[in-house]
Formats: sequence, C-alpha cells, structure tokens
Amino acid sequence: MAPPPPNYLALGEQYFEAGDYAQAADAYNAYLRANPLGPNVDQALFRLALSYAVPESPVRDLPRSSELLSQLVSQYPHSLFKSPAEFLLRQQTELARQQSELLRQQSELALQQSEVENLRAELGRRESQIQGLHQEIEKIRQVDLQRLRADVGRREERIRQLTEELEKLKQIDLQRRPSVPPR
Repeated sequence: MAPPPPNYLALGEQYFEAGDYAQAADAYNAYLRANPLGPNVDQALFRLALSYAVPESPVRDLPRSSELLSQLVSQYPHSLFKSPAEFLLRQQTELARQQSELLRQQSELALQQSEVENLRAELGRRESQIQGLHQEIEKIRQVDLQRLRADVGRREERIRQLTEELEKLKQIDLQRRPSVPPR
C-alpha cells in the first residue's frame, strides 16, 4: 500500500508557525493545487496571503497577497477568514496609498532639490557676473581718476603759467605808468 499523500495544509501551518514563510508558501500552494475545491481552501488562501504579506518573508509579494485575499473574500463570502481578509486588504490598500504618496513626495522633494541646485548655480553665475561688473567699475573709476588727476595737473600748470604771465604783465604795467607825484 502506498503511503498517504502529505498533508500540505498541516505542513504549511507548521512552517508558518516556525517563521519559515517560503516553505509555508510552497506547502499552501501545493495544497491548493491538490485540492482546488477541497475543504479549508479559504484557510490555505488566507495563510498563503499572510506568507506573502509578512515583512520578514523572503517571498514577500504584497500584490500577490492582495490578489489572494480578494479571491478569498469573493469566493468564500461565509468564511471565518473573510473579515480578517477584508481588514488586511484595507490595510494593504492604505499602505499602498501611503507608499504612493511617499513616492510622490520624494519625487516632489527631488524636483525641489533640483530647483534649489539650479537656483544655486544661477546665483553663483550672477555673483560671478556681479564680481566682474564690480571689477569693471573699479577699472573705469581708476581710469577716470587718473584722467581727472591729469586734467587737474594740467589746469594747475595752466593756472601757474597764467599767474606768472599776470605777474609779468603787472610788472610791465607798473614800469609803463608814470609816477604820479603826491599832492
């Protein structure tokens, strides 16, 4: 007589309780293949979904877990596992929504960081332009200052020359005038 086939549901439970979620998932899948319409399919679906949902599971697959939970809820509306399955589905949906929101926020943050970097680069370019303009202004100021100094020097020289000529003219004028006798 051939030995009886392994009780995959019991094996799955043992592996699941031991925390060996990969082996548990294999056993539950084997049970469901061997007994697609048999007893305890709802239990096997629920535990298989949990095996895929547990964060420590090496076979973690939340979309697959949600699919199995949805299958349980729709195919076994009177199961004791329906209510916890619906609860887990809501939790997984909320988790997916939060993850999506987090990804959107991370994307937005990355975009903002990129904009900040662009603004910093633009600020650097503008500061460089301002520095160049300050240097240009300083050069122009120096040239203007040199020009003004040269102009002042020429004018001072011209004033000195004119003053000397005026003095000479006064001397000539004094020599040409007759002396007026005092009265």
